[in-house]
Amino acid sequence: MGRRSSSVNNVLLGIASVTIGNILLLMVLYVITLAATTILPTVGWLPFIFIFALIGIGLVQLLFVIPLCLWLKRKERFDTIQGVIVGDVLTALLNGGCFLVIWATIN
Repeated sequence: MGRRSSSVNNVLLGIASVTIGNILLLMVLYVITLAATTILPTVGWLPFIFIFALIGIGLVQLLFVIPLCLWLKRKERFDTIQGVIVGDVLTALLNGGCFLVIWATIN
């Protein structure tokens, strides 16, 4: 019984790590966008960097998900890798669904 509980906790830990990573990634991109628009106020395309990151978070999150999975594989934390992959897929599905809703509203 203890092994099963530990496995579920590790999967949840993987999902939580992807969620926290996504939040931190968006915060960093937002700060970079704010700094860039403050330094270069005449360039009007800089906020689109942040918008692109929101739209393409499924792709951008691979910047930390792949190294995280490789590190967890080296540590032999396979349950946590499963959670990371589940969190990654959930993020991509939610992002895709929200993108389709926004796209349908615009057109």
